[in-house]
Amino acid sequence: MDNYKLYNVVRPLLTFLEKLSNWYVRLNRTRMKGEEGPEEQKRSLNILFDVLLNTTTLMACITPFLTEFMYQNLKNGISDDDKDLKADSIHFLDIPTFHESLLDEAIEKRINRMQSAIENGRLIRDRKAISLKFPLASVTLVD
Repeated sequence: MDNYKLYNVVRPLLTFLEKLSNWYVRLNRTRMKGEEGPEEQKRSLNILFDVLLNTTTLMACITPFLTEFMYQNLKNGISDDDKDLKADSIHFLDIPTFHESLLDEAIEKRINRMQSAIENGRLIRDRKAISLKFPLASVTLVD
């Protein structure tokens, strides 16, 4: 119990959930609505569902009741054929694994730079009281 330091988990988890909602969902909104075709819609919604299910499963040990409630709702989207993911309780699921070969540091760096540029642009607009509704004539980024 001496090593149970929840504060080490909560901040990164909140950061992840914020990035998921403010970046992934926002940037893929047109795909999720089906404006780029049914295949793209299905793919983007499946990715989001997979991320939500895995995140919920990982959170189960620190927020058991909340994640159980979330899983009971998420479970409706799981096929009856998938016995590994469709259990009576989230606490009966295996901890998700990841494939290290799918990690790409170059893409992560590019995405972080893009997010930083967008956040800096929003900050400057806010300081200058320029609404996000009005497009800028030009933007110069210095790396």
